[in-house]
Amino acid sequence: MERTESIKITRLKDGQAEETEDKVVKENILVIRVNGRQVVGLVYLPGEERELVFGHLFTTGIIEKVDEVQDYSYSNYTANLKFKEGIDVEDRLATCVTGGRLVTTACGPPEYFVQLKQGVGIPKVLSKLRVKSEKIFSAAKTMSKYSVIFRETGGTHAAALFTEEGDLLHLSEDVGRHNAVDKVIGASILSAVQLEKSFLISTGRQTVDMVVKAARAGIPIVASLSAATDSGISAAESTNITLIGFTRGRRMNIYTQPQRVIL
Repeated sequence: MERTESIKITRLKDGQAEETEDKVVKENILVIRVNGRQVVGLVYLPGEERELVFGHLFTTGIIEKVDEVQDYSYSNYTANLKFKEGIDVEDRLATCVTGGRLVTTACGPPEYFVQLKQGVGIPKVLSKLRVKSEKIFSAAKTMSKYSVIFRETGGTHAAALFTEEGDLLHLSEDVGRHNAVDKVIGASILSAVQLEKSFLISTGRQTVDMVVKAARAGIPIVASLSAATDSGISAAESTNITLIGFTRGRRMNIYTQPQRVIL
């Protein structure tokens, strides 16, 4: 599947114009249907559809375990899931269903945003994992190194999951920062990775909905190359996550739970 395309552009450099070609990322809409009901449409970078679907539904609380899903199929940018008999997903859907519109940030009404910020209904992360700062710095470099589509186009976000020793478990790219994290978490739950013994790094801004994705997955340490917002910091405090921003070179800002980072 082609995820980039070459286009003709006019490039200005040092006061000179030249006709050349450049690569850009491709976007499409992934529609997710649960029990025959359209839940959401995600603007995304084609590829890793199954990982994105399961990751998105898991990190928004619509599924709690992979084996709740009886049937999964994907065709023509539409994913269809059927839950096992006896599992009532209506309450979960009522919280996050967006009426079929496109989702680019947190789902749900304004009051739901406030609840997330306060950690209401989100489990605390109890993992005792501690990671050396050098492992986090090295992991950030590894993520950047293997973000192939970003290196070609500059048009994607990346997210990656690492072991406490800094070994890469999964890496994904997408046009959306949320999607990149969902793909990584989706790949991890589908392969039974012990998320409570791993740490997450991404390129995206850490807002409440980004932090809550990690909290629902039980990931204790979340680092980003970008900043955190007040809502992200509040959610990290409420859910006991170690939140780190501006992980660049040999510096980082630790906003919450600094004891998990070994100097």
